[in-house]
Amino acid sequence: MISFHEHLMVNPMYIIVFVFIACALGSIVTVWGADSALPANFSASPLEQIEQLYNQVKKEIKDLFKAGEPDGTLPASFSTSPLEPVVFASDFIVQKFSTGLEFPTTMYFVGDDILVLEKFTGKVIRIKDNGAHYNESVLDVPVDACWESGFLGISSISNHVFLYFTESESGFDKIECHDQPVKNKVYRYDWNGEKLINPILIKELPGNLEGHHRHNGGAMTKSQNNEIYFVIGDLSQSGTFQNIPNKIIYETSSIFKVVTESNNSVELYAMGIRNSFGLAVDPVTGYLWDTENSTNNYDEINLVKPGFNSGWKRVMGPVDRDNPDIDGPQTIPPPFENFVYSDPEFSFYHAVGLTAIEFPDKGSFEKYSDWLFVGDYNNGRIYKFQLNSDRTGFVFSNPELSDLVLDDNDEIDEILFAKGFQTVTDIEFHDDAMYVVSISDGSIYKIYEPTQSELANKIVQDTILTLILVGTAIAVTLGVTMGVIRRKRMRS
Repeated sequence: MISFHEHLMVNPMYIIVFVFIACALGSIVTVWGADSALPANFSASPLEQIEQLYNQVKKEIKDLFKAGEPDGTLPASFSTSPLEPVVFASDFIVQKFSTGLEFPTTMYFVGDDILVLEKFTGKVIRIKDNGAHYNESVLDVPVDACWESGFLGISSISNHVFLYFTESESGFDKIECHDQPVKNKVYRYDWNGEKLINPILIKELPGNLEGHHRHNGGAMTKSQNNEIYFVIGDLSQSGTFQNIPNKIIYETSSIFKVVTESNNSVELYAMGIRNSFGLAVDPVTGYLWDTENSTNNYDEINLVKPGFNSGWKRVMGPVDRDNPDIDGPQTIPPPFENFVYSDPEFSFYHAVGLTAIEFPDKGSFEKYSDWLFVGDYNNGRIYKFQLNSDRTGFVFSNPELSDLVLDDNDEIDEILFAKGFQTVTDIEFHDDAMYVVSISDGSIYKIYEPTQSELANKIVQDTILTLILVGTAIAVTLGVTMGVIRRKRMRS
């Protein structure tokens, strides 16, 4: 009697048709979405359902092949293409604004152009308001870019641009890891409209003290009073600035303030920070906020007032919670100078790799004027948090979030603004739009309110997506049904 696997080899027509329809439909969806803006209210649900069905197709075919293939593997070419990002606000759409960047970390607007930092090349790329690149970079500095080192931060006051990067002492870009100490440096450059010139060293900080190339921080932002803030992580140290009283006093785990109107003097502003990829200043109160990364538990969003102690290595997340990352019970850090500990304004029980943090500008995001936006690296999500009346914390309608921690089983819909970015490393608002940097796919995305013609086009797009969804469902149903019938007939 012929085996099931041999029968598939002799008469594979229904499997071929099954795979072809599913792959073709999935490819149409991917190609259609890759070059067109996807409106949240039209694309999110159909695309997510198509993705689920497409994955189900893969599972059903794998189950069929298990009869003859012990490992149940599929050809490498049979894989699901990633879908485009989606926004869960019905009046916004998202589109890919600029591509072809080499591991972009962060960006800053100068006029209507964007200056983008490339982590490994040490280049500052200038992008036009239509997303096209200028022919030449505006600056190229030698970076030591292993792991979390490299080109990390940018901010600006007037025509002065401040940059934070791990400088390569060889004068050439270096991406190989090594165990030699390096320097993280903050420079000020002059912007002449075409190039960054006249570098002035503002602050020199340690780097790679333990050979791990980790926790260099690098995020920067500016205040309402022409001050520049920048952050450095703990560099894997256990000393005074990590709330472990001893003689180790490396300037790590800290936020510094550059007082530009006082000859660029640098002041220690906050301490006890494990690592951070996000700083932002509230345009209403002038308060500084940060994101902070945990080891495995309790990523944080913090209101950072002068003299703030974030608590690391004594505490991460609310002090009254147990944290497996902390050796022993969590405790409020002992006093150090005038620095005072306070609990985070919000925490994620499981680390999501919080990165960007930003307040919206007016225009199309005016309805979010009392909200704060935060991105994450691990899931490629953007979260939104509604501020309380004095803008020092958050308010939630979901009682599960009232303890100010997103626990494993908590409903996330209230705070989820967008998802589907491969990663999120920076968020900026400009000219009624949100711009999002994704380091892993070398792109900048734009989220904005569409025109009426764009909306009309998306209605057509949604109709086609719905038809594809129906076709995929039919293909799945017919394919699985035919497979079951064939199998029963052969067994009988």
